[in-house]
Amino acid sequence: MAQQLKLSVNHKKTQSPWNPERVLAEALAEKALFLDKHPEYRPFQHEIDIMLEKAGNSENRMTVLAVLMEAKLIELHHQLRNLNAILIDVAASEAQN
Repeated sequence: MAQQLKLSVNHKKTQSPWNPERVLAEALAEKALFLDKHPEYRPFQHEIDIMLEKAGNSENRMTVLAVLMEAKLIELHHQLRNLNAILIDVAASEAQN
């Protein structure tokens, strides 16, 4: 999913003060657009939304998000270790032939 992320750098100085409601609305619109393009992620987003609803305040919500991201990173790390082991085995078998 990270390859889907598109960041844009705004080099202009903003004249108006930061508006959290506007930023939230833009983020929600971007999330909706992403889920429209990738409906396979809707169940996962639904699970996240349920967890965040139960979290309470914004600090707890950020903690929940951090834990979820850490769990995914650990899962990716294990998958990369497995892939690395497979590649080492393939390289070793090719070296023997």
